[in-house]
Amino acid sequence: MEWELFSFRRNSFSNNANHNRVQQCWRCIFTTAEPKAWKGSRNTEQSICDVDFNRSYPYKWNKKYSICIRFPGISKECELELKSYTDYLVKNKIQGFVTLHSYEGFILYPWGYQKKLYTDDRENLYKLGEEMRNAIENISGADYDVGQSADILYRANGYSNDYARSLGIKYVFTIEIGSRKMYNFGFIIPKSYISKLAEEVFAEILVVSQKISKENIVESNIK
Repeated sequence: MEWELFSFRRNSFSNNANHNRVQQCWRCIFTTAEPKAWKGSRNTEQSICDVDFNRSYPYKWNKKYSICIRFPGISKECELELKSYTDYLVKNKIQGFVTLHSYEGFILYPWGYQKKLYTDDRENLYKLGEEMRNAIENISGADYDVGQSADILYRANGYSNDYARSLGIKYVFTIEIGSRKMYNFGFIIPKSYISKLAEEVFAEILVVSQKISKENIVESNIK
């Protein structure tokens, strides 16, 4: 089994004086003097807004977002980084997809674009999500909630997990890192918590990978 790791969040600030500007959206502000959390891409050439990658995937994409912080782009997967990534997903046989976000303490599965809409294997996804939650609890005692994205977080279009599922990837989860019930640091994680949260995330991903490995062994024995 191979694990592929991708990151779409660049540094939260820029040392380039040419980037010393203010965006017209909250939490999309950065200057060289006072760096802020930067949610999307750095591309504002086609719009005053940077693009939120997790609203721009080419499945159930919707351009009707009125605020910059959730701007899905002028078209679906309009950013080069995202197009390269989606091409990779299409061309390769992916069996599990786990996307990491912060913060809340959620383990989410599709769909995210509509509430009360579930995949046929919803029960299996929920059960695996429960195993992921138990793995975290055994390590740190943190309590995560498990459920469908739109039901327990919020509804949104152009999600990465929805797109991954639309490609036929069986095990798709979004992990909102850092249980709000246990931690109270929001988006800015203190250095002292990084190792603990990394252990939680690794435990969750290990549950998914072990599930896939077991199924692959069974399938190979049948053949």
